[in-house]
Amino acid sequence: MLEHLQILGLRNWPRLFLLLFSTTGLVCLGNAQQPKASTAPNNQPNAAGAFAFEDTTLALRAGSSDGNVTVWVRWDKAPADAEKSQPTILDHTSSAGPTRVVFSEAQPPNRKRLGDQVEWEFVAQVSGLIPNTSQNRKASISLESTSTDVSYTITNVPAGSFTWSVSRPPSQWIISANPNVNLMVAAGDRSIAAVRLVQSTLQDAASKHQITPSQFVMCMEGDAECQKRGEVRCRNLTGGASLAHGQDNTVYNIPARRSTPITLALCPNFTDPGVFTGALTLSTSEDSSTQSVQLTVFSSSSHRYLRGGVLICLGLFLWFMVAVVFRTLYNRNQLRMPFADLKDTIEKLRGPVTTINKKTGVDLSKVKEGLDFAQTEVERNAQAAVPGGLSTSGSNIATPDQNYQAKLNASKDVVAVQVAIMKAVQNASERWNEDPQQQASVKKALQALNDLDQQTRRPTNQQDAEAQIKPITEELTKAFRLVSLAEPSALASVRELRLRNEQLDYVTWGLWFAITIALGLYLLVDTQPGFGTSTDLWKCFFWGLGISVAGQQFNPSTVTTALSVTLPRA
Repeated sequence: MLEHLQILGLRNWPRLFLLLFSTTGLVCLGNAQQPKASTAPNNQPNAAGAFAFEDTTLALRAGSSDGNVTVWVRWDKAPADAEKSQPTILDHTSSAGPTRVVFSEAQPPNRKRLGDQVEWEFVAQVSGLIPNTSQNRKASISLESTSTDVSYTITNVPAGSFTWSVSRPPSQWIISANPNVNLMVAAGDRSIAAVRLVQSTLQDAASKHQITPSQFVMCMEGDAECQKRGEVRCRNLTGGASLAHGQDNTVYNIPARRSTPITLALCPNFTDPGVFTGALTLSTSEDSSTQSVQLTVFSSSSHRYLRGGVLICLGLFLWFMVAVVFRTLYNRNQLRMPFADLKDTIEKLRGPVTTINKKTGVDLSKVKEGLDFAQTEVERNAQAAVPGGLSTSGSNIATPDQNYQAKLNASKDVVAVQVAIMKAVQNASERWNEDPQQQASVKKALQALNDLDQQTRRPTNQQDAEAQIKPITEELTKAFRLVSLAEPSALASVRELRLRNEQLDYVTWGLWFAITIALGLYLLVDTQPGFGTSTDLWKCFFWGLGISVAGQQFNPSTVTTALSVTLPRA
């Protein structure tokens, strides 16, 4: 045995014992590190989604060993009411030396839901970090049955220069179609604590109205709570009021090396219409640099479109009243004037009948009936020649139609007969004197003239009347041995009046109305996203009225020409 031990190196037994002990220790240590079935949290997300740090770099002040760092924890696809609970964060970094990191939720709690995503604000208390050091660490985030392992870095190494940018939004923002517009804010190697909307130069060129920063609501995309707070702030603000600290348009905690969407919306109580052009200027809490984005905002509403359509119709109605109704009434009155002159002539003939009746005692009832008949015929012909309604079918004083001319000629003939008879009656009555024999001659002549005006034998025109009157007057003339009296004068000529435009029928007017309204709505309302300013509304009114205001200045000539009104000249 001793010989064998000597062969195995018994003489060097201390070294052999040390070798065996080391080998046994390594085997035990290896067995202790073999994988085991464990309930420890894993790094795979479950069905509800994984936890994550918004910014995986926790930066202390340069060279500082201790300090607090704000950390935002995000849970994707979070279940309902998850924001009512508080997750637990445990740092389990090994071989990290004296550095310790303890996570606790911020006080007061700051939790928010963005769609199906929930975020919590935590504070990481760091201690014992060697100056100018960056250290990679691990932590587990758990809530109820969901747990996620995350890797993160703590550092107190001085950061590089601060950089950030804002992507350009769509150049045209039509509020009625899209109530919101998105900006993309990108942070460089350093996160952004706060982005603030500090200036707006948006202004409408026509009304000179402006959109101020206080009239915007700026939030992280999907942050419903921020939207609600912004709407409350808008309701509490009056025109021109400034924003208190904490109520301004500020978005907090933009992670480093990420592009974060920010939503811009106008306050619900912003109602100024117009096309607002200009720029929005944003700043950060990190440095004094600003970023500007050019924007054109088209602001209008459905009730302003409706108001424009109503004004087009109102202008069209006024034009219709002036160009059609009033002109038609005027034209009709002008056409009826010759008939009115004939009626006036008949009324003038009635006066002497009563006087002659009292003077001579001769019954002139047939002459009165003739005058009544003539008046009735004139009125009937006037109604037939100038019917009612808005359309006169093109008949006017300048170019009367055949029906009008025929009715007017018939009325002139009827009145001319009465004029001839009454002229003979007046001439005969003027010979009345005290001589009984001559009185008898006058009465005979008057009776013959009265009988001439009977309905069955009444002359049809002036020539026929004069032919029947001539024997009566000649007989009276012989009785008085007087010369023949002058022939009755012809009826006064009709007054000539002219109107400028012919009237159209109802179908043409209806088509014109439809075209005017449809074209006005398209050109003045539908194609103007910023419709609603006073200039826009006046354009609608004058469009309906028939006055084109595009490219011309108003003066008496253009207005009266468009309205078809002739001003009197001295």
